[in-house]
Formats: sequence, structure tokens, C-alpha cells
Amino acid sequence: MATRGTKFYVFYWEGKDHDGIDLSSLKSCSSCGKLRDPWRFRLDNVQACLRSCTKEGEIFREEVAEFWCVSPWTIVSYNLAKFAAYLSKRRTKALTEAVVLGTAMSMYQGAPQKLDSGVWVEGFGHHMSWQSWLSWRAGNIRSRAQRNGKKCVVMHLDGAGDELLNHPMPSPAEQEIESVIFILGGPDGIKPGVARELHHILSQKSHAYLKVRLPGGKQHSNVVISDLLMAYDRGSLLHDVQQRLKMGKEGYAEFKDSVSDLMDLIAGGYETHEQAMRMLQKLKALAAGKEDQEVAPPDSQSLSDKEQAADAEESEVEQATPEATPEAPAAVSLIENGWFIEKNAQWPGQANALEVKEVLMHKKTQFQDLLVFASAKHGNVIVLDGVIQITERDEMSYQEMLAHLPMFSADKPAHVLIIGGGDGGVLREVVKHDTVEKVTWCEIDGDVVEAAKKYMPNVAIAVSNPKVDLRVGDGVAFAESSKDNSFDVIIVDSSDPVGPAEKLFSKEFYVNVHRILKPGGVVCSQGECLWLNEARWV
Repeated sequence: MATRGTKFYVFYWEGKDHDGIDLSSLKSCSSCGKLRDPWRFRLDNVQACLRSCTKEGEIFREEVAEFWCVSPWTIVSYNLAKFAAYLSKRRTKALTEAVVLGTAMSMYQGAPQKLDSGVWVEGFGHHMSWQSWLSWRAGNIRSRAQRNGKKCVVMHLDGAGDELLNHPMPSPAEQEIESVIFILGGPDGIKPGVARELHHILSQKSHAYLKVRLPGGKQHSNVVISDLLMAYDRGSLLHDVQQRLKMGKEGYAEFKDSVSDLMDLIAGGYETHEQAMRMLQKLKALAAGKEDQEVAPPDSQSLSDKEQAADAEESEVEQATPEATPEAPAAVSLIENGWFIEKNAQWPGQANALEVKEVLMHKKTQFQDLLVFASAKHGNVIVLDGVIQITERDEMSYQEMLAHLPMFSADKPAHVLIIGGGDGGVLREVVKHDTVEKVTWCEIDGDVVEAAKKYMPNVAIAVSNPKVDLRVGDGVAFAESSKDNSFDVIIVDSSDPVGPAEKLFSKEFYVNVHRILKPGGVVCSQGECLWLNEARWV
């Protein structure tokens, strides 16, 4: 059973009509006290959603802190602890429409209240919009979580979101996630324009913004709330969220599919036992962030012996892979308490840190450890072998210097060679020059190019330019095999001189660069930082 550390906030959007909810249309019957026509503006669904926040023996669940019914011009906010205390003092626990909506109607009409009902109604206008209110409220929730060393996570319920695994499994995520903001719409959902505004606001006012869906397809909003809270009771909800943040979108999808496959194999009986054991080992590798690790087939040992052998094999693989070495740490292991901390032997005595909102991708490519994450202030970030390569916020300062200095220094450069630069930023700047007829781009790791196209499309925008000839391969070998006097400008946008880029800093490489450069041509190379790296001849 989950402990009661995490608090939930429900953001319910009702915006079918232009003005949204109009509480002035609510009237109560003078004879029976019931509300007339509560179906107007779908307020009956709001009442049903609030009822989903109850629990046997309690008026409301103590873990659900607030329920916000928001529309373009009105918000009705319920502080559930105060509302429960108010109802107890009035000696009623029945959450009827007259109680739930009637209290909001009374607050809207300005009826004098002897007790604090915990219900707050506000009309939006020039002084405040729903966007500014949400930014303020979510910002407070995030700040409180951050002060306590924890996270605030947004879960946007969306049919196109990542389906949660939803298997019971108690998790320490309870201690890491202090607050969760649920976003869901009324019967007509959330229109794309509003969804974009929600994402823009809450991606900045939270530590992670996830679009998720529950198994079973589209459901009414009150059913979704019930399912989410029951998943929390089972211990699966926060565990799923933590796994999704740890693995990224693609990794979590593969993990979930593998779990489903394993369940099918187990259900198949004894004849599928060996396949099930192999799948179990794959799941262990995925959960540990080693999705490319080869899994050996099981032998005839006993089950306990197999598990010990599998654990021993994993340990041996960890020691053998670049991830376990100081030069190339597994990037996700550098994320501590929501911060990516770049510590590297190349720069002793210093470390750089960026706050992580969400891990978007993590994989071991053929050549290096590749991590992409969304940061709090620097946009999306690409990390190779534990070293930050590019951030959306300041990438132009690097790309423009490395591209335009040699391009303007050369005389009408027509044929350009770019070695490295897998994010495509230098390429984007080079093709801006009118004299360019062809750009040959040689990048060793095609996975980096694909990651940039997906997560930094504004940087990799020139990848499909007809002037570009992309060669996925070794830049050293390409320079060695190229003809003499081939290029007007050669730009070497390499990573640091470790791993796959080490040979790009060798004397042999630059001998070939000089050979394939046209007379009067210009070479420009990434030279790291003059103030942090000691200059040396190669």
C-alpha cells in the first residue's frame, strides 16, 4: 500500500462553448432545493469527477489536494481538505449536485459564509487569465517540491500519450515525486490550441511533462480519475511515471511491450519457459538502461542457478562496456536528484549541471552513449559519453562561429566538407551561403543525426537540403580516400578527443585534410576551450 507523501492536483478543462462555464445559469428549486438543469455546461460531469476523488471511510482522499474546474472565463477551485471539513461541520457527506455545485453557485453569487468552504470561484478578465493563474499556481507547487528536494510532475491524459504499464509494484518514487498535476478534459476533451498552451505553461512550471494514457482506450473523465487513483493505491502509478522518466519515451515503450510478451510466454506454459527466461533477462537489461546488451539463452540449470548466472553475466557485461569506464560514463547515471551533472576527467576540478525535466532518449549506439533530455532552462540537450554537446538555448553561438568564419574567409566556397556535427547545426549555417553548390557531410554515428532530427528539428533543419550529401561513416577514412584538391572549405565539428573522435585529432588525419583541400582553401576545427584545455601540437 502506498504511503501518503505525494499530493495530486486535478486540472479539469471545460471549454466546449466559447465562454466555458457560466455559473449564473445555475438555479436551485425553491421547493426541493435541487439544482435545475445541472447538465448545462456539463457541470454534472464536474460533480461526477469530484465524487471520483472520494474513498471509503473518508469524504475525500487525503492525497488529492485540489480540484480545479477551469474554462476560458471562469475557474471553480476546490481545496478538498477544507471542503471536507466544511461538509463535516454542516453534517453532510453526500456529494450531491446541490452540495458540490450548489456551494460553488453560492460562492459565485457572493452569499455570506460563516464557514470557510474551501471553494473558490473567480471570473477571468483583464486582471487575470486562466493562463496566468495556472502559471502562478503550478509555479508555487513546483517551487515547494524543489525546496524539499523532490519533483513536480504533470500527467496529461491523452489518447495519443504513452500507455502506462499499470502493474502493481510498490516503488520508492513516492519519496521522489512530491506533487502530480493531472490534466484531463470534459466530455469534449481539450482542443489542440488549449493543449499547446497547457504544454507551454506547464513544461516550464514542472520538472516533467508527460502525455499518458491508461490501458482500455478512451473513457469518461470521472472513470479516468478513479482508475488513476486506484493505480496509485496499487503502487503502480508513481512507479510507472518514474520508469517513464528514467527510460525515456522509446525505452519505456520497448520495456512495456517486453513485459506484455513475457506475460504471454508465461501464460503459454512449460514449453515457452526458455523464451520467458530470455525475455526476463532482456527486461533486466532494459530496466538497467542496457537495452543493446546481448542476452545469452538459458541452459539446463535450476531456476535459482539461472538467475545467479544471469546476474553474474550482467555484472561482467557492465565491467566490459564503455559505460563503466570514467571516460564514457552511462549518461543517465549522471542524473542526480533531477539534475544532469557533467563530471569528466578532461576538465578536472569543475562540473556543469542542468536541471532535467524529462529524459527523451537514452541508448548505447554502435559508437557511444547517447542521451537526449529536456532541461528546465536550456531546451533539449544532447549528451555524448556523458559530455554535453548542444543545448537549444545557446547552440547558435557555437554553430555560427564554426561555420561563418571559414565560409567568409574563403573565396566563393562552392564545395564544402563537414566532418562530424551530427546535430546538423553547422550544416544549417553553411547552406545559408549562396555560393555553396554541394556540402558533403560525413558523420560517423547515424543515431545522432536521427536524434537531432526528432528532438532538435530547428537545428537539423538542413539535413534534407538537396545540396547535402550525407555520408554516414568514419571521417578519418573518408579524408584518406578523398581525391586531392576537392574542397574549398573543410569544417571539423568533432566531439572531444576521446572515443570515436580521437583519431580526428591525429597528425595523419590533418595531413589528409591538407591534401584534399583546394589551394587557398580554409580549414576550421573545433578546438575546445582555451581556458580549460591545455594547447598541444599534434
